[in-house]
Amino acid sequence: MRKLGTTIAGFLVGLGGWGLFGVALLNDAFLPLPGGPDALLLGLCILTPARAPLYVAAAILGSVCGCGLLLAISRRGGRALRQAAAQRGKMERAMRLLRRNDLLALAAASLMPPPFPFKLFLIASGASGVTLQRSLVGIALGRLVRFGLLGTLAALYGRAALGWMRSHYPVVSLVLVALLIAWIWLRQRRTGTPDV
Repeated sequence: MRKLGTTIAGFLVGLGGWGLFGVALLNDAFLPLPGGPDALLLGLCILTPARAPLYVAAAILGSVCGCGLLLAISRRGGRALRQAAAQRGKMERAMRLLRRNDLLALAAASLMPPPFPFKLFLIASGASGVTLQRSLVGIALGRLVRFGLLGTLAALYGRAALGWMRSHYPVVSLVLVALLIAWIWLRQRRTGTPDV
């Protein structure tokens, strides 16, 4: 499977923004690709910084479409997926988090870089009955921040962004998640609404 992923990724890399869309779609749907959309987004934005907004949009759209496919599959097989994953306990924790605040949980999960188990949250979202629209909005928000940050840094700082992102991106992701949680918490306290 890994060799197939490498072959597909090699073909898609040559297609620019369309290839990035394809890599993001496949990576988030069912076929993890080496480096995923993050690496290709960085490379494309470094090579042609003027097209960074287009590449960011392609990565977001591809990711949301891929996540939508996986969500649709997990909604259909929800019971079987819950039973298979419940043995490990991780699925139940993800489903409890999604029940409390689905939009926030998906936005935060979609910000995190690999090896964070993002697909676990997607499957839990689909299996727990979170609406497709809310799931995709949460994912799109998280991916907008994640890919927007990556594309902007690569376009502005070129190759220097690569080293910085390797060493700092996990910490930056955690800070962004913490800020997102704090913003939603403050918003809920002001408006008195229990849900996002």
